[in-house]
Amino acid sequence: MLGGYVAAARAVRTRWQNAEVLPRWLVTASGCIARAEPGPEAAWHTDRSAAQRRGTGVLAVGFEAEHAAGLVEEITADFVQTRGRRYGHQAPDCLELLVRGAAMPADARLRGFEVIGVEWNLSHLHSWLCHGYEAEAADELGVRPNRFGLLDTHRQACEVLEWMDSLPAACAPEPVYWTVAAVAECGGPEPQRARSDSLNRAYRIVSCASSEAGEPAS
Repeated sequence: MLGGYVAAARAVRTRWQNAEVLPRWLVTASGCIARAEPGPEAAWHTDRSAAQRRGTGVLAVGFEAEHAAGLVEEITADFVQTRGRRYGHQAPDCLELLVRGAAMPADARLRGFEVIGVEWNLSHLHSWLCHGYEAEAADELGVRPNRFGLLDTHRQACEVLEWMDSLPAACAPEPVYWTVAAVAECGGPEPQRARSDSLNRAYRIVSCASSEAGEPAS
């Protein structure tokens, strides 16, 4: 299901990232790597047209049900703690799409899956690539990013997330909420419902695959 739209173009691999493992151009939801333009309340936009007006590329960021539920619970708790009793326990507007189970847009081209770190109040998105883990993950897990710098399957991304959680304190990622997201590039007009249903069926097949799939289609 759809979480939101990130206004970000493809990013050039930086000097400190491993050129033997990562491609030159990266598709990422991370504001640390890409020059992402945040929404009015959070790191992503719930209004696609607002993201498009930023004049960059637009990414659709999606989640499978379990990860979506965990993210909604975490970020809602952040907002309750920040705004106190006056806010109540209602999910904030930045989680609107997840709460109502919005589908991924039909014209979204799934590029792969990313382990992302979510800052307090959904104020910023990090990536596992921010920590330069790509070479270690390739050596220890046999998992390598695809030609977009993302992981081909949901299962691979979950393996990386579990591996990160097991790292000793000296090597651990920063203490934010880490989860797995599907990342797709968007283009063209707002999609038709029938095509959206088709895309989401394809997403479920890829995310539930027990064996490695090929690279996402161009």
